[in-house]
Amino acid sequence: MFHFLKKKEMVKEVDLYAIGNGKTILIGEVADKVFAEGLLGDGIGFLFEGDMIYAPCDGIVIIVAETNHAIGLRAENGAEILIHMGMDTVNLNGQGLYPQVSCNDKVKRGHPLLRVDRRLLEGMGVDLTTPIILTNGQGYILTKEIENDTVNKNDCIMKIIKR
Repeated sequence: MFHFLKKKEMVKEVDLYAIGNGKTILIGEVADKVFAEGLLGDGIGFLFEGDMIYAPCDGIVIIVAETNHAIGLRAENGAEILIHMGMDTVNLNGQGLYPQVSCNDKVKRGHPLLRVDRRLLEGMGVDLTTPIILTNGQGYILTKEIENDTVNKNDCIMKIIKR
């Protein structure tokens, strides 16, 4: 009867889906050692096709980098996910990167996060490998469902389980 008085149950497990069509790679194969050595957290590398990066899960946007190269989400279980578009893209100062969201926006899986001028960035020789990292890994278990495989944005690539 008084459903509004019930505490909302905390989601324990969150599936992360591909951020677009493309291929996943081991995080250790990412060219940037900060990501490859797991200094920011565990995750997966993504070689996406097209010009749009999509939300891998439902959540809230907690950061859009001033230089537009990275977007952070907080999933429903509290996990914080960093999507870092390309290598050394911070040096572009936003050139060719067009966020489709702002901080505090609520997003659903598949919501457009960032439009990329792929032709411009490839013409500049930018490595578009995009790490997807769990930045607050303590208290979570990250399982990789797909590695080194071709995927589309409807494929689950990782699961994050709150301990």
